[in-house]
Amino acid sequence: MMDLISSWTTLPNAHPALVHFPIALLPAALLLELIGLLRPRPWWPSRAATALLILAAVAGFFAYEAGEEAANGMPAISAEAQTSLEHHDRTAGWALRLMILALILRIAVAVHGRSLTSWNRSERALSALVTALAVVWVFWAADLGGHLVYHHGLGVRPAATVAAPVSPVDGGD
Repeated sequence: MMDLISSWTTLPNAHPALVHFPIALLPAALLLELIGLLRPRPWWPSRAATALLILAAVAGFFAYEAGEEAANGMPAISAEAQTSLEHHDRTAGWALRLMILALILRIAVAVHGRSLTSWNRSERALSALVTALAVVWVFWAADLGGHLVYHHGLGVRPAATVAAPVSPVDGGD
């Protein structure tokens, strides 16, 4: 059991484990919003989109905070990597703000519409547009984060050099 628990702590920080939630939940919320726009009575897609948007915003908040913690615990890095890290941080911050704005707008539209089935189509379209902008910024931040890992090697440890085992055939007797 202890081996299982210790295997969960192999990540140097929680950020890589958390970022996938807003990356997946936000486009799913947008898809349901768009389906709701096409339906004359969008009650279930709109409610599901709202739930996914709430989850995406909460996950985005925790991913952003974990990223801040990871950046603060980063050892000395090159000036180029630092510039890329700051760009990723700014982009992720705007992605989070857009997610929160999309959520606030969605709630305001729901309150104004008195029920999910009576939303005004233009208000729902505006909500979908802000959610789409949030998706673009989340994907942009994710791309920049991938650049930090795959180009600059941030957040990864080099694999230990392991000698290949000698087989009995090659080792000779």
